[in-house]
Amino acid sequence: MAYVGLVTPYRIDNYGTKLQAYAMQKLIEIIGFDSEIVDYYPKYDKRPHILIRKIVRKFRRKTGKVFVNENTKRRHEALEKFDEIYKKSGVIKGYGNLRSCSKNYCCFVCGSDQIWESGNMITDYYNLNFVDNKPRISYAASFGAEKIAERYISEYRKFLSRMDSISVREKSGLDIVRKITGKDAVQVLDPTVAVGVQVWNELCGENDFMHKGERYIFCYFLGDNESHREMAEKLSKKTELMLVSLPHMKKYVEADEKLSGKKLYDVTPKDFLNYIKYAEYVCTDSFHGTVFSILFGREFFVFNRFSNSDANSTNTRIRSLLTVAGLENRLTGSFEDMEKNLSSVTDYDKTNKLLNVEIEKSRKFLADALGKL
Repeated sequence: MAYVGLVTPYRIDNYGTKLQAYAMQKLIEIIGFDSEIVDYYPKYDKRPHILIRKIVRKFRRKTGKVFVNENTKRRHEALEKFDEIYKKSGVIKGYGNLRSCSKNYCCFVCGSDQIWESGNMITDYYNLNFVDNKPRISYAASFGAEKIAERYISEYRKFLSRMDSISVREKSGLDIVRKITGKDAVQVLDPTVAVGVQVWNELCGENDFMHKGERYIFCYFLGDNESHREMAEKLSKKTELMLVSLPHMKKYVEADEKLSGKKLYDVTPKDFLNYIKYAEYVCTDSFHGTVFSILFGREFFVFNRFSNSDANSTNTRIRSLLTVAGLENRLTGSFEDMEKNLSSVTDYDKTNKLLNVEIEKSRKFLADALGKL
């Protein structure tokens, strides 16, 4: 059987990254194709510009390294176990071997997440530049920003022009593709949404949640904003519900230590889903924390992780999702905003109707793109 070569990140210690990779494979399966992740290890790439970048990075490395202790090691192990669930190729070392693997697949799909962020382009992996004479499809690819720096335009024009079918996750991505290439891309849902909630119910199960029966607020913060933690504490006091949090997700954050309640590390992606599924409220600054709050029909509050003026801001993807779901009011800037929503129950029947239209559209894009083979 001819496989679809899937180019997607999965080795990052992030729940959203792990689960989007799983969702991409399930979505391709729903469409009627089998896929495997093209398991490329860029660290073995010996091309001169890659070696130069490694040297530059070594000398520019900042002191703010990833926070590592016994607890975060346990989290890494819990996350890494999930990698066994994917269908993957053998380990591919070196760019020459990556190029030669094209013959093993009927086509290539890259997506989703922030694969087209400028820092990812140098390896020629996520942009499918290594592929020759096979169809190239992007699904829900994100640029990770609202515009591309002028110095990268020609590089982006080159690989985007070679794509056979382009879909992006954010509206800003449509504008970028049109501006650079003149092509019209299609905006689709993140695969974690497009596969539907049943996939996640089956994955996480119904009865394996360790706090079932306890009422709590689940906190999942990737940023370091202290005021977001303070608002979660106020919500805890207001509702008399305990906090359950996953501290120090990307680095050591002093405000995480100040949070009351239970702090957890040994949490698998399946556990992560369960924590959201059974929460009374979710407080998050994460895109995928927002996704699963919506899919499981939770009451939630989402905070901007970045200032709108930050060049590295990824706020746009959360805003796009909330707009599609008709839940813009869940973007929270103050505790007063949170209090306004405490007295109302989200109309998830309305939200699900809106999402179902987009799910159908998203699946159709991929089915049409793969159907051309």
